[in-house]
Amino acid sequence: FYRNPLPVAAALVLDGAGKLLLVLRGQPPHEGMWCLPTGFAELGETIAEAAQRELREETGIEGRVLRLLDADSHCSDFYGDLLIVTFQLEVCGGELCPGDDARSAAWFSLDRLPPLAFDANERAVALCRAEGFRAAGGSAGEGAPAPPRSPSPEALAGKVPSDHG
Repeated sequence: FYRNPLPVAAALVLDGAGKLLLVLRGQPPHEGMWCLPTGFAELGETIAEAAQRELREETGIEGRVLRLLDADSHCSDFYGDLLIVTFQLEVCGGELCPGDDARSAAWFSLDRLPPLAFDANERAVALCRAEGFRAAGGSAGEGAPAPPRSPSPEALAGKVPSDHG
């Protein structure tokens, strides 16, 4: 018997205007605070699929995984050890409507974000800002650094071999 961290998936989604999609938590921990669509991976799904499912369940938005953005460890008084894996997704359908355990879902300017419930969310947003991203696959403008090459969504889902060793 091994004691392992619980796998958590988070979805970072920017719209074409550079606004970030957040949900208002309706359940503990951190009830009443904003965060990225975030939740536990379920049996039978990959961590990337978990990020897509959480996005859909909490916001009504369908998303396509663009890349793995961050992986971070966290010790929660509520759940214990967590491994939080954040993906950047782009909107590919659906309509914004809070669901599941989210009280609200809304788009926020990166310059006017509320305090976020989880340090891992803050870290992922900071990484995204540092890379100059303003929208899915976009950048802050000419001369902005190119995004690092990430495994394809298929490789993340374990469906094809990755060339990242």
